[in-house]
Amino acid sequence: MKSEEDHYRFDIEELIDKSLFAAMDLTELINRLTCYMNEGKEGQDITLNEEYFAGYLKNGMLKNNFIMTILKFNTTNTPMTNMTTMS
Repeated sequence: MKSEEDHYRFDIEELIDKSLFAAMDLTELINRLTCYMNEGKEGQDITLNEEYFAGYLKNGMLKNNFIMTILKFNTTNTPMTNMTTMS
């Protein structure tokens, strides 16, 4: 299981983080996430609509990496969910 977790983390770092950090200004995204996680005490309650993401999804590398991550996570999440249910 540990090797699966390591592989899962590696996929996130390689497929999402690198391409996302290279292509996207994360300021608004981080402000929204911070606000959500701190129940409005920090960050900003910014609406992130389709327009915010549209330009980034035109970046072929970022879009394809995102799609591959969804595919890999869906494949990996089922066994992890089953293990959680069994424990």
